Amino acid sequence: MNDQWLSELRTQLTEISGRVDAAAAPEERERLKREIIALFKRVDG
Repeated sequence: MNDQWLSELRTQLTEISGRVDAAAAPEERERLKREIIALFKRVDG
């Protein structure tokens, strides 16, 4: 792991987190779920 990679992950997490509370439509919530899963897979991969 390098600092750039961690910074990218943190930025992505912050961006997703900011959208979670605002997501009211079911399709937006599903899109966010997929993004969160992809982020976790990227971390574990």
